[in-house]
Amino acid sequence: MISSPGAGHFIHDVTNEPGIVRGFSRRLIAGTTDRDLRQPDVQEIHGAAHAAMDLLAQLKASPPPEQP
Repeated sequence: MISSPGAGHFIHDVTNEPGIVRGFSRRLIAGTTDRDLRQPDVQEIHGAAHAAMDLLAQLKASPPPEQP
C-alpha cells in the first residue's frame, strides 16, 4: 500500500478518469449494433480504460519503492 496519503488520493483521482471513459463507452456499446462500424473502436476504448484501471489498482496495491 502506498504510504503517502497524498499519493493514494492522487491515484484515486486518476482512477476516476478511466472509470468515466469506461462507463460512457459501455453506454455507447449498448447503443450500437454489430453492423455499426464504430463498435470495434468503442470496444477498444472500453478495453483500454479497463486496462488502465487495472494497472492503477496494481500500482495502488504495490509497496512503495525503497528510498536510497
